[in-house]
Amino acid sequence: PGYYFFVGNPGTGKSTSAKLFAECLYELGIVKSNNFMSCTAKDLIGQYVGETDKKTFALLQKSVNGVLFIDEAYSLSYAGGSGAEVGYKKEALEQIIAFMDVPEHRRKCCLIFAGYEKDMQGLYKSNSGMRSRIEEVHFNDFSPSELFDIFALFCRKGGFTIADGVREHYLPIFEKMTRMEYYSNGRTARTVYEKTLANFRRRIIHSEDLTEEESKMIIPSDLLSEEECLSIVSAS
Repeated sequence: PGYYFFVGNPGTGKSTSAKLFAECLYELGIVKSNNFMSCTAKDLIGQYVGETDKKTFALLQKSVNGVLFIDEAYSLSYAGGSGAEVGYKKEALEQIIAFMDVPEHRRKCCLIFAGYEKDMQGLYKSNSGMRSRIEEVHFNDFSPSELFDIFALFCRKGGFTIADGVREHYLPIFEKMTRMEYYSNGRTARTVYEKTLANFRRRIIHSEDLTEEESKMIIPSDLLSEEECLSIVSAS
């Protein structure tokens, strides 16, 4: 199965892809257990001498025959740091590398380290051996068109249809959102959907004589203004 860095900006689908990847590995018989575990650096690092080794070792052993997903893995970085926490992080990384160097573990389990591209550089600097042992998978930002497709997918999953004019309204706004500093890809699309749905529900409550089709259709009057959309990214 191997070891991977899932690198990309917020909301690019790293966690979702890890879960789907784990399911595929199990269904193909590559890993024996449908055991997908998710953790962060806090679950690996102890607060006193010796605790980090125990916590890290225990989680790694549980991942054998399954998949361990370490989210925000850059939090294990200790490059340029000082104090006891640096020592604990170093212990955790050394324990992880020792685990990965066992040939049997590479065959039996999968480790996925996820994080933002810029922040992951600190992890690489903390231990150069990490990068040589792990394959990097890059997750690109979603384009405005892809962002709308995600919005539309949320609508379909919620049992709603989309009227003419919705795409034309949101697409140029999504174009502006993708250029903002705190644009969060799929999370942004989900927030736009949730706020649009809130508008839809308020309209439906006060509407009468709607057909079944109309009662499930999101129309232009339900949509957020450009100002409301941009404020979502600004507030992230």
